[in-house]
Amino acid sequence: MDTKLNKSNAIKTTKTNCDKDKAKPTGVSKPITHLYWNDKFSNKIEKTCSLSTLTVLYLHNNNITKMENLDSAINLKHLYLQRNQIEKLENLKNLKSLEKLYLGYNAISVVEGLEGLNNLKELHLERQSLDGDPLCFDWRSIAAISNSLEVLITFGNNITTLTSLHPLKYLRILNAGHNNLSDIRDVCDAIYNWYHLREATFVGNPIDNLRKYRENIISSSHKLAILDNKDISETTRNFIKSFEREKLNKSSKPSISIPEWTKSYGSLGLQKAVCESLLKHSKPCFDNSTIQSNVNDIYLPWKAMPSSKNKIGKFTITSQK
Repeated sequence: MDTKLNKSNAIKTTKTNCDKDKAKPTGVSKPITHLYWNDKFSNKIEKTCSLSTLTVLYLHNNNITKMENLDSAINLKHLYLQRNQIEKLENLKNLKSLEKLYLGYNAISVVEGLEGLNNLKELHLERQSLDGDPLCFDWRSIAAISNSLEVLITFGNNITTLTSLHPLKYLRILNAGHNNLSDIRDVCDAIYNWYHLREATFVGNPIDNLRKYRENIISSSHKLAILDNKDISETTRNFIKSFEREKLNKSSKPSISIPEWTKSYGSLGLQKAVCESLLKHSKPCFDNSTIQSNVNDIYLPWKAMPSSKNKIGKFTITSQK
């Protein structure tokens, strides 16, 4: 009997639970993932608990002066803060999941406070209002994002050098147009460090007016496919790199200075051969009689010279006492 009663109670309990489930409302509210708070004339970021579920936050086109109250946005991936009045990068250490950060058209003078943003892939910093001063990059922040950053937009910021950006080894897209880059060697060195760079823009810089500017950039790159919005064909890249290698090989070969007296041997090739032979077989110690050049002080063995002349070209036979 007890067993039957227990079974009966179990059946009743199951039915009751099912009835409760049926009584639950079918529409379940989803967490907020996108918040549009742009163009609201806001002067600050309000503190709200709903930020914890956000993945995208739009705060552009406001009057925000300080980056604050973002500590709870731990799942945020995209943050839009362009066209505000922000002067300092701060309070971003908890945004571990942040992948895209838009900060163009503010008044940021130093790129800092990015430590901890190990997943940041895109950083947009165009047109900071700096009254002619160059935008600076803190080496600690650059080191923190060096293993993740792929896109850097920093045109119109009076930048004079790219040296501080060398650690960005995974950079794929760079827009550094309309800055103050005048040293082509500085730019080429930076490009050489960015093995994965596929697209670069330097239009509007002083280097843009230099002779062979485009060739120098291409020869320094590894995978660059677009320069100043113009495609680079594989044929063009290979030709320029081959030309640069050939020029380097020629410049590395030692040049041989041919004395004037060898002109009596006829052709230039024969003159060079005679000169090379004499230099190759010359002894380290000279005899008592030497040939002295009045110009370059070149000494050759006495036995290597014809014995019928005392003066040959610019070389004069002298005797050492």
